[in-house]
Amino acid sequence: MHRLTSRLLVGLAGVSAIVLACDQADIPPPTTTEDLAAAADLTESADLSKPAPVLASVSAKLGPTVGGTTMTISGTFFQQGATVSIGGKYATVSTVATDGSSITVTTGARLGVPGDADVVVTNPDGQTATLPKGFRYYLSTVSFPVPAAQPTVAGLPASGPRSLAILDVNGDQNLDIVSANGAGGNNVSVMLGDGGGGLATPTNIALGQNGAQTLIAVDLNKDSVLDYAVTNPASNSVSALIRMGGITTPNTVVTGTLSQPTGIAAADLDNDGDMDLVITNATTSTVSVLLNSGAGTVYTVAVGSPFAMGAGFAPYHLAIGDLDKDNRPDIVVGSSGTSTIRVILNKAAGYQLQAATTVGQIAPAGVVVGDFDGDGNADVATANRTAGSVSILKGNGAGVLTVLGTPITVGTSPDMLVATDMNLDGVADLVVPSSGSANIHVLVGKGDGSFAPARATPFVTGAGPFACAVGDFNKDGRPDLAVTRYQLGAIDIIPSDGQ
Repeated sequence: MHRLTSRLLVGLAGVSAIVLACDQADIPPPTTTEDLAAAADLTESADLSKPAPVLASVSAKLGPTVGGTTMTISGTFFQQGATVSIGGKYATVSTVATDGSSITVTTGARLGVPGDADVVVTNPDGQTATLPKGFRYYLSTVSFPVPAAQPTVAGLPASGPRSLAILDVNGDQNLDIVSANGAGGNNVSVMLGDGGGGLATPTNIALGQNGAQTLIAVDLNKDSVLDYAVTNPASNSVSALIRMGGITTPNTVVTGTLSQPTGIAAADLDNDGDMDLVITNATTSTVSVLLNSGAGTVYTVAVGSPFAMGAGFAPYHLAIGDLDKDNRPDIVVGSSGTSTIRVILNKAAGYQLQAATTVGQIAPAGVVVGDFDGDGNADVATANRTAGSVSILKGNGAGVLTVLGTPITVGTSPDMLVATDMNLDGVADLVVPSSGSANIHVLVGKGDGSFAPARATPFVTGAGPFACAVGDFNKDGRPDLAVTRYQLGAIDIIPSDGQ
């Protein structure tokens, strides 16, 4: 089974890994009357004349919060009549081996409380053995309620918020949101989270540039603090917003190669320890690679850049990943004008633009990278705007992509997508907002390259969900959605109610 891995890469098209505001292991499980009574029984003095149980391993490492996972617990000195609790919830014991070397159990339900759980075996004499974080509960269902009539936060420019980034801006351990506000505002807004799913009134940062379309959060000056970078299509520029000591200073980056810059991604492309920028240029149908000087404010154009995508390609979103397994980040470019995508391999000898990869669906504008079939090679998923679908392209580990299976139907005019773990089972899922149909599709990954719609998907949003981001905004251990209401100039936090 493929498990999500962390990345040092940042891209607009999606957030590669879910952001949780707290360690799920810190979430206390619900306490029932049955649990309290059982706990009281264990306060009796342990019989130390017998060996204490030793818990070595479990045969199942994870299972759904609805319960029902059967596992064998291996160890020594397990006694007949031993009980087992997992994350504070009692499991049903089927058998205890006569030699005390194993116990077979079925997990109990822990609805709505995913995360790591201790496995505890208690012998009848009161002695216990614990395997810390020996089991992990994942959500049995992924679901979201209809958002309230009033958005979580308003006051952004109408026809404004086009992209979102989530991070802890002020260090209070709550997730905050930063939005790029489009031609309606020409600015960036910071909205502080309260840890309960609410957002404070926006604080605007003027850019002095026009457009503010696509924003990412990335450490541009190597101080371990996330900064912002945003494209300004109408000004042919990028704004690098460096955060230092609570002050955010916008710096304008103009290189001469930018022409209606739209998409943006970041990675250490030249292996010098700082994050460089990749930009799509809509007017010239090119991609610019801008190498960071290290301070985050001065950039040089990489040799060979800008890279021509071809007439009519209309490059849009970007994704970063190691497609050829050489430990160097490569570039995937989505198209809003053709039925193909392009790959730029980042080789030690220089950048290599690959031939166009056919997706077979018009306008695969949104792209994300992940190992969706668990074979160790980077794959790609695309949001196909015109077709209203999602395509999965299998990577061969050498930079070549081929379509896997058939397109998955989603809503109208999907513009981007997010690859993240929505049910916390360690397998990448896809979240696809559709601006034309005001809804979001959640596609649950099976780990073999195939996806199934989450129960009750699509989920209703406000009008204009051009962008979304995923994070635990209310600290209940479940992934929530942050979604734009573009026309209204607002954002919804839609809390997960998955069980």
